[in-house]
Amino acid sequence: MIRIVADSPKTVKNHMTSINAKTVARNWVQLTNLLNHPGKDPGT
Repeated sequence: MIRIVADSPKTVKNHMTSINAKTVARNWVQLTNLLNHPGKDPGT
């Protein structure tokens, strides 16, 4: 499980922007799918 601990919502947004730039995931659901099923399209 991934847990982001942050002092502010802006910090979380910054982390998510960084993660999104490095992966094809565009939201939490797609990121979770990508991590749970490597090699599959996260949008499915």
